[in-house]
Amino acid sequence: MTILPSPQQLRYLVTLAESRHFGRAALACSVTQSTLSAGILTLERQLGNQEGIVFSLANMGNMDYARGNFARATARFEQSLALCRQFGLTEPVAAQLFNLGHTAVAQWQFDQAAAYYEEALVTYG
Repeated sequence: MTILPSPQQLRYLVTLAESRHFGRAALACSVTQSTLSAGILTLERQLGNQEGIVFSLANMGNMDYARGNFARATARFEQSLALCRQFGLTEPVAAQLFNLGHTAVAQWQFDQAAAYYEEALVTYG
């Protein structure tokens, strides 16, 4: 059973991704830095990802994608993908491949998107 993130956890995550600094994010969320860190750690554990940097990079990529900065999103997804492979994390590898596929579609790179999607399906398989 998948546990969905709470609105508070999502707020912490978005604020952290935007500020890229735990102290500033905590201040913006009106909580202590330890409260923010604990919320992010709980979220990472709920999602089954013990490698926080992978999760953070992927979410910064999602923020870049949402803002239309596809080149930066692609770079972050590629970094996250490399770390997932390094750590042997199968499901996150597939997720990053899907993210890269979505980013390629947004840039009208359909052949590249198809390659990412196919690799994701084989990886998750």
